[in-house]
Amino acid sequence: MVQIKINGHETSVEEGTSVLKAAEAAGFTVPSMCYNEELGHFTSCMLCLVKDDSNGRLIPSCSVTATEGMSITTEDDEIREARQTGLELLLSEHVGDCQGPCQVACPAHMNIPQMNRLIAAGKFEEVLKLVKRDIAFPAVLGRICPAPCEGVCHRKTVDSSVSICLLKRFVGDENNLHPFEPLPMTGKRVAVIGAGPAGLAAAYYLQLNGYQTVLFDKESLAGGLLRTSIDPELLPADVLDREINTILSTGVIFKRETEINALSFQQIKNQYDAAIVATGALVDEIRNWGFTTHQKGIEAERNSYETSMKGVFAIGNTLRFSRMSIRPIGQGKEVAWSVAQYLSGNEPKGEPRLFNSSFGRLLGDEVSEYLQESVKYDRIN
Repeated sequence: MVQIKINGHETSVEEGTSVLKAAEAAGFTVPSMCYNEELGHFTSCMLCLVKDDSNGRLIPSCSVTATEGMSITTEDDEIREARQTGLELLLSEHVGDCQGPCQVACPAHMNIPQMNRLIAAGKFEEVLKLVKRDIAFPAVLGRICPAPCEGVCHRKTVDSSVSICLLKRFVGDENNLHPFEPLPMTGKRVAVIGAGPAGLAAAYYLQLNGYQTVLFDKESLAGGLLRTSIDPELLPADVLDREINTILSTGVIFKRETEINALSFQQIKNQYDAAIVATGALVDEIRNWGFTTHQKGIEAERNSYETSMKGVFAIGNTLRFSRMSIRPIGQGKEVAWSVAQYLSGNEPKGEPRLFNSSFGRLLGDEVSEYLQESVKYDRIN
């Protein structure tokens, strides 16, 4: 065993242990990208830099072995700047999309390329889980979504975009039930005011994650504008009812024909651990509930959707009117993350996002390489 110091903390590690692993053993996190325990150390990314206190030099912790008496600092301004420079150099040579442009353009950020691959492989149970992880209404949206994802599809550069909405509709039509078992109840209760697409999506994901969700709406049937403003030829009532019933079957309590006013809203705030306002377009009654508002709707934090009232969130057309149903449905999923973070005692920040890089349009000499992983079928509308 050798004795070393990590950030002033004395620790013992076996001979031959890397500084990276020694730091981890001492409870300190050092970022790394190229390191893999099963492969040799190439020291290529330089993101795992730490400082040798004996001489002030920065060293790659994944490939330097801990030695007796060594003293290491894992974090300071110089180290952070060097790591940032290394990352910028890596990205400057990066060619390719971290995420497909279709996934980036989708307001719900569904993994569309993975959906396509699973459908092609006939893995229909897996694809249902994948789609409903991000979209609570695949059969509905497969009929009415204006498909911003198809507008940016790289295949469009070659011939025509992939029929993403039709594939999404297939996934929804071929499955009647939700593919997830709800987690055990946490004992926390969440009120969702408004049973339109945003409120229903929020209720679905909250209930699945163990938060007893109570859905309030002044109408006798859930669905909001999905039920009242879309031609039934385009969106048949039985398709909408089936997907709504799937959501309610998770254990969501639906309190229909319930008008909410300023007084009952205050009662909800007192009785529930968190509340979500998803009532649709902002009306004068809601302006009297005490929110900070602007001309277009309730003012809320962009990523978390938390309003000026702690523990109260707003989504959908209460924020800003949109005719694109995918947007409020995506917000319903995202606000469920924020509410869960809030109820866990953490600052609500919304759904985690990965870094994404994009290379833009395909160039002429890139098309043949792109098509090697594609098929030569025509688009089906």
